[in-house]
Amino acid sequence: MQIKRMGATITATLALASGAALVNAAPAAAVGGCPSDKLCLYRSTEYRTMSFAAGSTSARFDLDDYGLMYPFNCINSYVNNLPARRRSP
Repeated sequence: MQIKRMGATITATLALASGAALVNAAPAAAVGGCPSDKLCLYRSTEYRTMSFAAGSTSARFDLDDYGLMYPFNCINSYVNNLPARRRSP
């Protein structure tokens, strides 16, 4: 019985530690170092090599100026932290 009790105690301790790690996890907005209120474009997968960040929803940008056009480098991942636009009724 003592071994079962020790096993249950260890399992409970590991479960608590895992839960605490999930609670303290970084928010999704921190993916790839993309600041809040920005749209970030990355040349590589897994949110590496951020090449472009914009905070405007109405401006036009030439992605070729940022090295994000085919055939050399394309947008392989992105993070959109821009606020949702409100639509007029």
